[in-house]
Amino acid sequence: MNDTKLLYMEDMQAVTGEATVQEVISLEGRVILILDQTLFYPQGGGQPFDQGTIETEECIFKVEEVRYFNGATIVKHIGQFEKGTMVPGQKVTLKVDPARRALMSRLHSGGHVIDCAVEQLKLPCKPGRGCHYPEGAFVEYNGDLPELNAAELREKLEKKHSRRSRKNNSKS
Repeated sequence: MNDTKLLYMEDMQAVTGEATVQEVISLEGRVILILDQTLFYPQGGGQPFDQGTIETEECIFKVEEVRYFNGATIVKHIGQFEKGTMVPGQKVTLKVDPARRALMSRLHSGGHVIDCAVEQLKLPCKPGRGCHYPEGAFVEYNGDLPELNAAELREKLEKKHSRRSRKNNSKS
């Protein structure tokens, strides 16, 4: 089986597209669709997976979860058929839930903004791990911050940000 082409790498704003079914697998009460290409972002890098539907005129497959498979070369679309079924070779329409995609992207980008702030303030911390789920988004750092004054740190961040915002706004 060939690698899944990752269409979201070419256009991260696209939420509808076309693909061809490569394989349909039933496993423990769930269905896995393997496609030749996908717009659905699989879970990875701390960012949760996309959800949505994969459809034909006769069929609707609800995408509940998206994961990498086989060393991150093939993408599994995991879910249930709400109507009909699909077969290999069939052309399908991909419909990513745009509200979920936007929320997950903002949360993921927010983690990178925090990383930039930690670096700019020259805090003695190394990035650890992060999770960007709405139910409990966080970024974690390794290191010690002796006698950290949270109010003072927040003030430094706000001043740095407000100066940068004024500079960017005056250029437009």
